[in-house]
Formats: sequence, C-alpha cells, structure tokens
Amino acid sequence: MRELFLLIVAISNVLTPSYTFHYFLGSPNQILLVNVTSIPSGFIKPYNLTNGILLISNFTPTNISSNVTYKLVNSSAILVPLYDLQMNSSARINFSSTSFNISVYLSTSVENREINISYPSSVDRTATNHRYFLFVIFALVLLILSILFGRRKRH
Repeated sequence: MRELFLLIVAISNVLTPSYTFHYFLGSPNQILLVNVTSIPSGFIKPYNLTNGILLISNFTPTNISSNVTYKLVNSSAILVPLYDLQMNSSARINFSSTSFNISVYLSTSVENREINISYPSSVDRTATNHRYFLFVIFALVLLILSILFGRRKRH
C-alpha cells in the first residue's frame, strides 16, 4: 500500500496543473499568453488580475526568490506585475519553507489571432481537466489492483 501511495504522489507531481492567462496587448488581435505552473502542485494558487498575476500560497514561506520583480502583498501572497514580464521568456519564483521548496514557472508568449467574441478571456483549463480525468482513472485502477492482490495474498 505504501508503494501505491508513493506512485500516486509521483504521478501527481508529473501531472501538475497548468494555468494559462490571456491578456490583450495594444492591438486587439495580439494576445499575451502567460502559462503558470507550480511544482509540486497544490501549494500555490494563481489568480488572473488586470495588472498582473497574484500568487497565493497555502503556507507562510520563509524566503521568496525570483528572477522577476514582484510585490509582496502579505506574508503568503505576491503580485507579479505584467509590465515586468518579458515577451517570449520564462521566469522562476521559489517559495522556500523550513521543510520544502515550491517552484512556480511563468512562461510568456505572444500570439496574433483574430478576435473571436466567444473566446474566453479567463483561465483555459481544458487540457488540465483531461489530465486529471486520466489520472483519476489510473489511480482507481491501481487501487482496485492493489485490493485484489492484497486479497489474493491472504488466501
């Protein structure tokens, strides 16, 4: 059972959720895409603001280091302004605690596309939801197999 738990933890770290935020630049058909990935997942929650990205941790970090400037909102939240992100680049923010480290990766890219009225300007999570669905199915299959093999050993 311990091996199953370690396998699930390892796979969940690989299937980290990725958030993509869309910002309209000077012209209406230029869109800045900011992809936010937290490793390991579950400790940092990004929020899409008009002037930047708010990163809120569910713990109080002892140290925050980054290669991009940020504003400290409170003891567990920082704001990364949009004007500090360079186009087609990536940034890394490390949240350190006494027991673990969390890395948040921000990658930016610019897309030229036509304006579509039905296109959502909020978070695009379709690919992430599919990955979670496959992970849940995989975890259930592993759980059923471990239960079956556990019963087989008892007989």
